[in-house]
Amino acid sequence: MLEELRDKIKEILLTEVKDIIMSARKDNMIVIEEKGNGDSATIADVKIGELFSKMLPEILPNSIVINEEDFDKEVFEKMKTTQF
Repeated sequence: MLEELRDKIKEILLTEVKDIIMSARKDNMIVIEEKGNGDSATIADVKIGELFSKMLPEILPNSIVINEEDFDKEVFEKMKTTQF
């Protein structure tokens, strides 16, 4: 039963990510931040990060999601004090 639930969660997240990417492609993958060395953050990157930040802690209580696009000191401090 857990495996079935895991597969369903993966399916839902993949569908959401695909929808975000397809929507962003319609908007020409708008870059919102240039990071240097040719790397950049797009609206899709931020929206996918927000999706995982919202959904994963609901699915896996006490989990910590660290997104490349929104890393901050509060998350880092919480991560240091959390038991894995």
